[in-house]
Amino acid sequence: MRWGWWDVVYGIAAFFLALTLQIVAVVALNLGPESEDAFGFVSGVVTYAALVAVVVLASRKGLRSLAADFGVRFRWIDLPLGLAAGLAAKIFTLVLTGIAVVLTNHTPEQGNFTLSQDSVWVLLNGVLIASLVAPF
Repeated sequence: MRWGWWDVVYGIAAFFLALTLQIVAVVALNLGPESEDAFGFVSGVVTYAALVAVVVLASRKGLRSLAADFGVRFRWIDLPLGLAAGLAAKIFTLVLTGIAVVLTNHTPEQGNFTLSQDSVWVLLNGVLIASLVAPF
């Protein structure tokens, strides 16, 4: 089964719908700048739900199976392999950062990724969204 431009349009529409739902959630839940962790969680859930919905809808035109249409399968070995790949990527990033600091003699004051001090938000955003939902 071939997928076409309408599938792309569905994906773009889902992206804009996810953005709109994020704005509605921020207003409805009264999330301000002090609620960065909650916003990150809401944003992750809404964005990934929209993306998964588009893939599921596209699969309805095919064999109606994510495994048959897109090769989406989960095996027990996938989790340790993913964790190992993530750890290797983090080590590689640290090595490159160290090289950049030595070459420039400048240490960055802040990165673009921060984890909460609250362990619940670390579990929700760092483990649930980033490790389990995003790879899907």
